[in-house]
Amino acid sequence: MRPDNAFTHAKTQALCKRDKSSAGTIDARVVGLCDACNISDWLFTTSSCSGRHYLWRGDGVKATAAFARGRVSHDAADAAYFAARDADETREDFRAAPLSPKPDEDGALWLRYEPLILHVRCADADAAAALMRAARTVFKNVGLQASSFGADGACVAVVGDEGLDMPLRDEGGRALFGDAHVPWLVATLNDKHERNWAKTRRFEAALRDEVDALATAREGGVGPAAARLRYDVIGDVAALRRPLAPGEDGAALAAKVLASNSRIKVVVAPPPGEKLAAGAERAPSAAFEHLGGRSRRPLVTTHGEHGVAVVVDLDACFFSPRLATERLRVARAVGRGERVLCLFAGCGAEALIIAATTECERVVAVEANAIATRCLGRSVQALAKRHGAAAAARVEVVTADVLEDLRDRAARGETFDRVLAPRPKG
Repeated sequence: MRPDNAFTHAKTQALCKRDKSSAGTIDARVVGLCDACNISDWLFTTSSCSGRHYLWRGDGVKATAAFARGRVSHDAADAAYFAARDADETREDFRAAPLSPKPDEDGALWLRYEPLILHVRCADADAAAALMRAARTVFKNVGLQASSFGADGACVAVVGDEGLDMPLRDEGGRALFGDAHVPWLVATLNDKHERNWAKTRRFEAALRDEVDALATAREGGVGPAAARLRYDVIGDVAALRRPLAPGEDGAALAAKVLASNSRIKVVVAPPPGEKLAAGAERAPSAAFEHLGGRSRRPLVTTHGEHGVAVVVDLDACFFSPRLATERLRVARAVGRGERVLCLFAGCGAEALIIAATTECERVVAVEANAIATRCLGRSVQALAKRHGAAAAARVEVVTADVLEDLRDRAARGETFDRVLAPRPKG
């Protein structure tokens, strides 16, 4: 089961466009939460803020001519925020120390703290319900912003509850607090930050559980037991995301999965002690356990993603279909004529998609795992058949230790416009 094409198109457009926020990038402390949304086919974020404090003047209503703000920060405050001049502040009327004893000719000055704000587009009512259940484990201000769902879904807003508005100067510009109050002001503000960040982490954890349960249900899970049967579909293989529990009937689980999706021919689970999850390790340490369907060794399958065939040996290579949207987002950022270096490339999904969907000059995939690069070589052959010899010729596959390869390229004076490397996690 897949979302409507209009929703999928809207998601692709939203995640690939330029960030128009004043910061120009996503707040570091909300990256994980946004990832928990965007990893689902049924959700995508349209705007987010991890929480921030700033100074303001005017009538207090944002986006009006009578409102101005400065000294915006998403990080913890220190004494200098209140007691020192900020020469880096872009607005001159906010550069002076907020608590300077000298009256401020600009008049009243306020301090505001805004908590987490998140807007998420949801494909349908079930997806919206999953998001709101997760949010309401932590926050009260959660709601659907439309009375019905269109082909491109509807938006849910989540707003934290750690707000603060307090005056620092009166209408005559006189400071209402002195140096003795600075430690208290810093502690008050940072307490808001810490509480908001802790709630955001709890929200993210709850949302990941809800997203997993939603995905399992949509893939033909086992109802209330869906939380115990989460799997990824890679080509014609369904791979459980955790090992079988002691005494669990693997054959019965496999039968339910096979019956739910005619594309699935094999059902496997990680061996005890392993999970199918992103991590610093780029290959499993042991083969998957066969639960049902055709027994196949090596466990090689061809996964289709964004019009590209990716050959994967699941017993020897790490691959997650949950990163499909991120791979496309990265590819969309590649410009015409760029030289791209993919480090720790694995079976090369990123390199293949870049070669197939962009006008890059060259994309080099470096990976130490020889089985993974053999898979990539087969994928490049498939790329030539579907996208032409020119697309395949742009891909260079290198089997080598990344550090040694980088040293060799540096010695040759070789340069690239863009370097991709997986973020260690786990």
